[in-house]
Amino acid sequence: MSQNYPRMSSSPITSIGVLYTEKSLKCELYFNDPYGKQSFEYKETRKRNDFLKNFVEDLEEIINNQKSLVDSLKIKYSGLKENYTKNKLDPVINQIFKCLESRKELLQVKRLLIDAVDMSQAMRVVKLLDPSVLKKVEFCFEKGDEDIDMED
Repeated sequence: MSQNYPRMSSSPITSIGVLYTEKSLKCELYFNDPYGKQSFEYKETRKRNDFLKNFVEDLEEIINNQKSLVDSLKIKYSGLKENYTKNKLDPVINQIFKCLESRKELLQVKRLLIDAVDMSQAMRVVKLLDPSVLKKVEFCFEKGDEDIDMED
């Protein structure tokens, strides 16, 4: 277990939020304990690759060490409708997906909320989650929102 996230061993994560913009990446972890929340953020500097690489290393460790059910996973881009730039943001979402792909077993998540550019991006993340526990998926596309109830 990481020295950076010792609470994971004593209190499982109940929710994970990954929030990103063109210039920053933030991860919020919610725990079922009195302290509730821990977060970390990386901001773009001149060394852009290190900014994304360091964030992904931390996120991958968290995702790979998550053993229990997660109530919600949120992957949100601030400014999707206003200023989506494919060459800057696709590498970010693809790295997040690679973190999920690196798990030995599918991540167990009840509810997924994701800002996606298109349906292929949205469906890619759904396939990386355990379908036996996934109850609700909320997609936010560039052109509007779409909810899918997994029990239908």
